Order: sequence, then structure tokens, then C-alpha cells
Amino acid sequence: MAQVTYEKEITGLVVIDPYNDFISEGGKVWDRIKGVAEGNECIPHMVQVLSAARKAGIRVFYAMHRRYRPGDYETWKYIAPIQKAAWSRKTFEYGTWGGEIRSEFQPQPGDVVASEHWGSSGFANMDLDLQLRKHGIEKLIVIGLIAHTCMESTVRHAAELGYEVSVVKDATASYSNDQMHAALEVNIPNYATAVVTADKIIEAITEGQRMRSTAEVLAHHFKCFADRDLDGIMADYSAEALFFTPDGALRGLETIRGVFEKLFSEFAKPGASIASKLRQVEGDYVYLVWTAETPDNSYELASDTFVVRNGSIQMQAFTANVRPKSDAA
Repeated sequence: MAQVTYEKEITGLVVIDPYNDFISEGGKVWDRIKGVAEGNECIPHMVQVLSAARKAGIRVFYAMHRRYRPGDYETWKYIAPIQKAAWSRKTFEYGTWGGEIRSEFQPQPGDVVASEHWGSSGFANMDLDLQLRKHGIEKLIVIGLIAHTCMESTVRHAAELGYEVSVVKDATASYSNDQMHAALEVNIPNYATAVVTADKIIEAITEGQRMRSTAEVLAHHFKCFADRDLDGIMADYSAEALFFTPDGALRGLETIRGVFEKLFSEFAKPGASIASKLRQVEGDYVYLVWTAETPDNSYELASDTFVVRNGSIQMQAFTANVRPKSDAA
């Protein structure tokens, strides 16, 4: 394997077309790829890579094919053969089971689902490149369907756009072993820096992400809070982090981000202060007790409990006795 590192801040996992029509028994295309997909255990490997990426804090991007709707192609002047095939079979038809993402691959909060591509490339005339760049992504890990069309086209396009690309060769499938050979051994190596197995990419993801200790995560968390560094503080949380508050449980980065946006706004005001009363760290667990004063509120007693694993905050529970200053009058 080429020496590629996968820093979570600049690496994205691109998942291509995990529709039921492709990879579920009864799907319109399943019988054509079943032999190859079962032979290389494509679906289990896709699940394993997706899970490893999420645990490592690597953001997931979905590059999904256009789901057929009546009127899609009927008025077109020129239609590519691959589009004619999709039209005749009504592949991934919108509103049907076949046009749904298989259950194991359902997008989670924080994932990005790019606009649906009409041909093979996940980039052509779509917003995938915009989404990747807006999230600071420079390196791609690519899995999904199928090797000799959408995967190959997307990988080629990504290389043309300047991304460093890694392809997981047993987390894809095609209609025949010949087509797999052509895509993965002849064509894609011209564009992908690494073409590797699921085991190798998972190992690289794990090794590439030096796991910060609980104390390191905590120190970074406090520094980012003091600096009002919202992106930095969000980087401490896993993609599926759970945040318990007196108002209920929050899951995922976007909802947790909203909590800190409000806190940063409050604690940025003149006169705001915070004081640590107790800090206990035991392995993966952290317990904090603190007080704070802002122009809006008195935090007479507050506590946070963290669970930190794999270098990221997996769970946080916050509670506080908050007295609004407006009540003081």
C-alpha cells in the first residue's frame, strides 16, 4: 500500500450508490452483481469501512445516482447507453424500495448527501466537489457501486480536481470479474494513490489517527472553549456523539454545535468568567464541577461528565443550577 495518511480533518469517505436495487436481494440489479459481490464480501466490507470511518471521526459523503422519475429522459435529445439502461429498467425509481438506501448505510447526522448524479461521475454537474471543499476535505476514501462505472468515473474526476484518492477494492462490485479487473487493476490505479483491501484501509485509518488520551482531549476542549474556537471544539466529538442536557438528549455534531454557539455567544460578553471547582479523570471518564458568571446568568453549580474513547468525546452529560440575572432584581 502506498504511504497514505488519513487525517480526519481533511479526509472524507465517499459512499457511492448503496441503493437496495444494487445491493439487496430483490433489487433490480442485484442478480447481475450478486456473484462478484458475494465472492468478495463487498457489502460486509462496505459496512466495516463505514463504521471505522465514523469511529475515526472521518466525515461521510454520499454520492447517489439519480433516482428515476417519470419525465427524466423522455425529452432528451441524446441519451448515453448507461442512462438508456436506467430508463428502461426504472433503476432506483423514486418512491420505491429499490430507490431507498440499504438500511446499514442510512446517512447519520453530520453526513453529507450530495445532489444526485445523472451519469456515472459523482462530481459531474453536481455539488459533491463544493461540499467536500466547504468541509475542508483533501483526501478521499471511496467505496460503493459499481466498480467499472460510477466508482471509476468518480475516482477519475476526483483526481482531475486534485484530490488524493484511495479505493477499497473489496468494498465494491461489478457484473463480472473481467470488469472488476479492468476497473481495479488497469484503469483506477492511474488515478488512485492507493487501491487496497478493507482490512488495510481500516488499519490505516486506525494507525493514522493517533488516539489522543482523555487528558489531551480535555485540554484541547478547554483551550477551544477559551478561544471560542467552534470548529476546534466540535472536532473533539465523534460523529455520533450523544450530549445529555436537562432539556433532553442531543445526538450528532450539528445539534451539539448549536449548544456551543449559544454558550459562546453568552460567554463572549464582557464580565463573563468561569471557575473550575473539581476535575476528576479516570481512564475514559471525566467528571467536572464548575461555576460561572455571565451578564445573563449565574451558574451556581454546574457539572459535566464525559466519556472519551478512540480520541473523541462519545458522550457528555451536562447539568447546572442556573439563575438568570433578571431574577436578581
